[in-house]
Amino acid sequence: MTNTMGTIHGVISGKVQGVWYRRFVEHEAGLYDIHGYAKNLDNGSVEIMLTGEAEQLHEMVKQLIVGPENSRVDKIEITPQRYTELEGFQIL
Repeated sequence: MTNTMGTIHGVISGKVQGVWYRRFVEHEAGLYDIHGYAKNLDNGSVEIMLTGEAEQLHEMVKQLIVGPENSRVDKIEITPQRYTELEGFQIL
């Protein structure tokens, strides 16, 4: 079985700012060997750009739907992107 690499862009809406959501994304990315970033948006959402093995991305998105304690994810929009090699993880 080959490991297909992928990149996704996402916007997570709900109670996701002020509840350690970006740190949660960073933590989960480390567990799944995923690189990218998480950024607060002015409208109260969190934007993510993640790259890694497609199966790992899929599993991580499941965790992002749950989120950390005290968060509430109302909506998550994930858009596949052209594969982009990203290094490390940043909280922007």
